[in-house]
Amino acid sequence: LITPNYALFYTALPDSYLGAQRRLLAAADDYAAAVQVLLMLALQVSVLLALMQLVSVPVLVPVLVLVGRAWRGRMWLGMW
Repeated sequence: LITPNYALFYTALPDSYLGAQRRLLAAADDYAAAVQVLLMLALQVSVLLALMQLVSVPVLVPVLVLVGRAWRGRMWLGMW
């Protein structure tokens, strides 16, 4: 079997094509990351709605404030 020499193929391509390909791959990565963030937010909202159905609002609000403060503190410490 003759295997194609991909190194020669890529060196024959102009740099602008390879740059465009890299930009396209980077854009795809950014898009996938954005979709992942949106899915995480949707999951958090659904969990929040489920909690609000289970727990009364006067109990839930201080808990959410404490969780938010802890989350912000962790982000400041660089753990997340």
